[in-house]
Amino acid sequence: MEELYRYFSSYRIRSEQETDCFFEATEIWRNQTSGPIKTLTTQSLPAWLNKDWTEHNSCNEPAFLARIAIATKDPTQPLESLPTILQIVDHFGLRLAYDYAMSCVIGVASLPPQSKSNGDVVAYTFAHPKLTAIWSAWHPLSPSPPTPNNNHPPTPPTQAIILACPTERDELKSLLSRSWDMALTSHTMFPAFLCGLIISHEVAKTQDSINKEMRPVEARTGHNNSTSQQREQPAGGSWGELSARMSGFARKLASTSRKIQVAKELQEFMLVHVNKRGSVGANEVAAELVKHHIELISKRLEMHRLQNEFLLQKVNIQLTAIFNLMAHKDSSVGLQTASSMKTLALVALVFLPGNFVAALFSAPLFDWDNANDADSDSIGLGIKPQFNLFWVITIPLTALAFILYVGWSLYQRSQSRKQGFERNLEEGGV
Repeated sequence: MEELYRYFSSYRIRSEQETDCFFEATEIWRNQTSGPIKTLTTQSLPAWLNKDWTEHNSCNEPAFLARIAIATKDPTQPLESLPTILQIVDHFGLRLAYDYAMSCVIGVASLPPQSKSNGDVVAYTFAHPKLTAIWSAWHPLSPSPPTPNNNHPPTPPTQAIILACPTERDELKSLLSRSWDMALTSHTMFPAFLCGLIISHEVAKTQDSINKEMRPVEARTGHNNSTSQQREQPAGGSWGELSARMSGFARKLASTSRKIQVAKELQEFMLVHVNKRGSVGANEVAAELVKHHIELISKRLEMHRLQNEFLLQKVNIQLTAIFNLMAHKDSSVGLQTASSMKTLALVALVFLPGNFVAALFSAPLFDWDNANDADSDSIGLGIKPQFNLFWVITIPLTALAFILYVGWSLYQRSQSRKQGFERNLEEGGV
């Protein structure tokens, strides 16, 4: 069953760099929510990895329920420190899961169990551009006997390594510092539960930020019905800048829509494995608690989806309003330009007759030499034979120019109608 996973693992999308870095780690103990999140260096890592997780308390229960290593990653840079992370991956028995996660952009999967001497290791992966989780749990061949306080065998501890960007890492550390029910932290799906909460919180923050940043734009365009938004200070900048800002909001909402879908897929994945009988960590108390949390998160994700659609509609409305206002502004500029051209035409019209007369009189068409100087009151002027020749040539040429202009206009109009008719035929499927 592992052949397909190994095939996909050979096509790595994420790169690596061989530089040293530090990790943070926490342990979730049975008698408290979690241990302190401590920094692990290359020197202190082996001691933490070799800690005996089989230590039991007086009730024959494991001393701690899970241990989680947290590594920081930058999505714009090569992924993580290869030697150190492989040391953790190999110790947790997650090499195949790690390789498969590196081949995914987004996705969640359960890998085939790997048989060990004392049981099977069940590995899980969750991949996201800013958050990657790889975790495993042991399924002993012979379960421990029931404890005095519990009718079910004690759950083996979950071992996980989570690669997160700085914002997601801080949110993860905040979640690990909270008090969670032991039935939840003991369940194998607890790392997936943490990832789902982080993504859901990111969606809520992004939507709230977009909603707040849109209000000044709505005040600028005037396309809002809220009384509180009418008191907002209008956004500054040109219409082009506002359009670019709204396009950025649309891109963020598209990313948020993908996160919502990813979170839903993660909840469905958790639900499938919670409902599996005999799955690692699936006692009745833990399973019912995880189901309850999945249901609550799923309802919130549905509300986020509706809010995302609403915000996207608001963005489209503002983009349309901005385009209309830009078109109105351009039309106003066009009217001003047309008015200026009209003024220039009127000025040319004033001087055109005089220019025509001056050009006509300057041509050798009149008999200026034989003008009657004696009769000073006469304005008569003799013409030469070339005068009649001028009009014989000019009038036909002028008529021909107008005819060619009208013919060319009619031809262009007929071509436009023909293209429109063919386009209608194509759209109608004829």
